[in-house]
Amino acid sequence: MKKILVFTSTRADYGLLKRLIKDLKKNFDTKVVVSGTHFSKKYGKSIDEIIKDKIKIYKKIKWPSFNDKYLNITSNFSSTLNGFSKILNDNKFDLVVLLG
Repeated sequence: MKKILVFTSTRADYGLLKRLIKDLKKNFDTKVVVSGTHFSKKYGKSIDEIIKDKIKIYKKIKWPSFNDKYLNITSNFSSTLNGFSKILNDNKFDLVVLLG
């Protein structure tokens, strides 16, 4: 069975990816990685929406320096990239879906 990885980091991209994720899960081994503002109360803590939609989260990549007053973009991007790279190195996916 083909393995597909879907990466989501914001409420906006999750809204675009949700239907695709559900459709892919019907025919493929689909894993979902969650990062970014999904964990922020300021931006609606949209990880709760993913859980409510009964989409199983394969891995979470949390931002190390995220808070609602100050966002260290470089540190957070580096952490996300490192976590994502580890996931790709540890698994063999046939397709990766991410919006950018």
